[in-house]
Amino acid sequence: MYLTVTNDPAFAGYPFFINGYTLLSEAGNITNGAGYVQVVQLYNENAQYQKSPAEKEVSYSIQATTTDKIRDNMVLQRGRASEKEYLKEIRTRWMGILDSGENGSVHENYLQARVQNPLNISDITKFTLQVETLSYFPGFYRGQAIPVLIYSTDKGLRMENTGESSNQNSKDTAGKILDQFLSGQYILIGYTVSWSEEKGFYQILNLCKREWILNSAGTMPKAFPVNVVTGGTK
Repeated sequence: MYLTVTNDPAFAGYPFFINGYTLLSEAGNITNGAGYVQVVQLYNENAQYQKSPAEKEVSYSIQATTTDKIRDNMVLQRGRASEKEYLKEIRTRWMGILDSGENGSVHENYLQARVQNPLNISDITKFTLQVETLSYFPGFYRGQAIPVLIYSTDKGLRMENTGESSNQNSKDTAGKILDQFLSGQYILIGYTVSWSEEKGFYQILNLCKREWILNSAGTMPKAFPVNVVTGGTK
């Protein structure tokens, strides 16, 4: 059996069973700081066949790396799905002198990587899922790819928000329905081990993923809050 973090009642006795979860957003703060487009400016010391030193100045724009093919109902974290307003959110970075080539001190893409890598990380951490597990499980590690399956069993608005935007669930839908928005393949970016007299040892997992599925109501579904206890070990 593969490790799957889930609130499926069939796994209620397992340590990685979801005891509670909540969705956190840092989209505003991250976008204000990093924008959606970064213009990289540098002076290429090893550029050849230039008539003047000024022609060694390089400038180009980059965006966060995303999945090449976006399927139906999948949305990138770039503002409203139907608009291109994100292209106006530009930040410029002067990276200094690039000394690459045969006798250079760094790789030719070194300065770009200093912008591209943080931009990619900021993009996938705009929304994070915080999960409280039933108990301690030693098999978790930072950077781990973890399938998460979150189900809804309550009728009403919560159940309506579980399907994809093209598959509207009825408020009278009954049974165990997979939440398409919250479920998916996540990366574990950190966790905390905590203890209480009531729960014993348990973990708070901080998870992120690159793309999200538009839910049927067009807004984020409500989630059960996690009672995060400060302290513990990481």
